[in-house]
Amino acid sequence: MTQRTAVAAGDESPRRDDGRNRANSHLSPAWMQLCELCRENPYGQFRGVPFRNGEPILTPRPKVIVTIKLCKDDGRRRLLAKIASHERTIALRQQLARWRNGILRRLTVNDGIPDVVDIEPEDQASA
Repeated sequence: MTQRTAVAAGDESPRRDDGRNRANSHLSPAWMQLCELCRENPYGQFRGVPFRNGEPILTPRPKVIVTIKLCKDDGRRRLLAKIASHERTIALRQQLARWRNGILRRLTVNDGIPDVVDIEPEDQASA
């Protein structure tokens, strides 16, 4: 027995993004903007980034703390598609989808890729 999907049935409504989709062409503008921030600031942290419905809110621009590795060449910047499809970026998207609303108290970026995140869920963010 074959199940018809919404798209096969002619419904063009978008599916909820749970962070598992690896193709960066399906990323929202907010996620693409976060990937661009990671590429522009390959080492460091973003602080106090709110998120709603699993999407980062980057307006106003978050506080950026740049880490400089002395005597180390930064090398070439990663391609945006590589950042967006990296397993740690996907894991971050899954976590934000899981928690839905709150604040990224600290997002640490290592070599342009999200590495460590401190999440404050919404029910605690307002307390």
